[in-house]
Amino acid sequence: MQILSFWFLVIINLVLFFFLIKKPSTLLIFSGLIFNYLWRFTNVFYLATSSVPVHSEQMGRDIFGMAPSISYFTINALYLFIIISCWSNLSTRLVNSHNEYNTRLDERIYSCFNTCIFFGLSFVVLYAFFELFINDVIPIRDCLERTIFNSTYHGLFHSFIIEHASMYSFVMGCLAFYPCFKEKKIVQNRYLFLSSLFIVYGLITSNRFSFFLKLFLAFFAPMAIAIIYSKKDSFFKIIRETYVVKTVALYSLIVGGTIIVGLGNSYFRVRGICEINNKNFQAKLADKKNEIFQVDTTGKLEINNLNKVENKLSARLLVQQGEMWWPVYERLDSPHDIKGALHFMFVEPFTKERNTGIQFLMYKTLGSDRARAVVVDHGQTYIVNQFDVIVETFGLYIGTFLILVSGVLFVGVLYLLMHSYFQGHFLSVMSGVYVLYGLQLLSFSGMINFFQPWTFWIKTGTFLFFLKFEKIIYKHESVQRGFDLFSNVQNKLMKSFGRKFF
Repeated sequence: MQILSFWFLVIINLVLFFFLIKKPSTLLIFSGLIFNYLWRFTNVFYLATSSVPVHSEQMGRDIFGMAPSISYFTINALYLFIIISCWSNLSTRLVNSHNEYNTRLDERIYSCFNTCIFFGLSFVVLYAFFELFINDVIPIRDCLERTIFNSTYHGLFHSFIIEHASMYSFVMGCLAFYPCFKEKKIVQNRYLFLSSLFIVYGLITSNRFSFFLKLFLAFFAPMAIAIIYSKKDSFFKIIRETYVVKTVALYSLIVGGTIIVGLGNSYFRVRGICEINNKNFQAKLADKKNEIFQVDTTGKLEINNLNKVENKLSARLLVQQGEMWWPVYERLDSPHDIKGALHFMFVEPFTKERNTGIQFLMYKTLGSDRARAVVVDHGQTYIVNQFDVIVETFGLYIGTFLILVSGVLFVGVLYLLMHSYFQGHFLSVMSGVYVLYGLQLLSFSGMINFFQPWTFWIKTGTFLFFLKFEKIIYKHESVQRGFDLFSNVQNKLMKSFGRKFF
């Protein structure tokens, strides 16, 4: 009976995944969620069907048994069903309300946002590159772990790029694909170049796979609305639109190469699988009185043990995304101290600077001393998502209900964001992306306390304000004069420096 239930739920989940990716628009707009949940689904499936116990290096124990996967696949199927149902209804409303959007932004307003955001973000990323080379501390060259770099050598805009790059990648995608609404088969390719600069910066500063993936998926998510608007929501029709194919192919090539180099640097150099011998960097650390770690000085890169590489990669790809569900399932019969769990996450975590939901799950799984050592002393956290944290905190039934509610909220905010984009209300888009990012942190990494900072509520209030009043603001006479003035200045600069530059 257990085996039949397992395979039945596997088939149900695969069917729901199929419906979620059936149309290009849903595939693009939910690409991050699809990738995250499909990867986790694969890990849970692998752990459940393994004929021998799978050893978890992080937890220091073996994982075995099919029973935990049944409850996980049930919750996952319900979550996917809620996502598909909500988005199907809302996207239909988006298409049917096409006639309401005849008053979208005129060219002056779009041009103003386009120019200001492009040159503003260009200055940020170019200045960050400048600081790297002036300070002569380049993590990918010096085999410097990103956490060490972030706490020791970060520049003026480094934290901004790492924390906000995925959100502004979404904004860049919005501006890049907005001309498609004007029946122009063009894409603002300069945003491809600019987004690529952010990705290369992430590579140079030793960021890992998740950073590159978030930027890549966020950039192409707005293309979903262009597809819905064009009423060509099928893969065959999209392939015929060569401007889309060229854009996706070029950007994918850049990101794919960057991810390969980034993963190689992470596993072969930064994580200690190879010996890195760099006299210059050791001297640099000594000059800056930094005693975080020492580096050997033979001047060569030598692979110590390829088996370690294989074990690390197999654990990362097939185990770590799903392993934390097993101890959560084993504790389902134990009483759930909801008050104590919330107190830990919101009042007394190991550190308030990191995801406290992950810290709570590590505390329950590893014990206080070991979890604190991993989080505080080594600066590491394990991989979890909202299923693990919410069920651990509230129990199976209340937790499942809250997970479904979070799915409805995620789709609702996404719809409001895309509705604003469809109208050309970029102030709403730029403020709303922060709210969506908070819900994304909950969904992808179980960050229950995403709403705790007071800044989140200011961003939420700003988003709601622009949703209500942005259209009215644009109609104000003084705002119109401001756009006219900007347009005149821009036209003069175009004559002096060239239209393509601006």
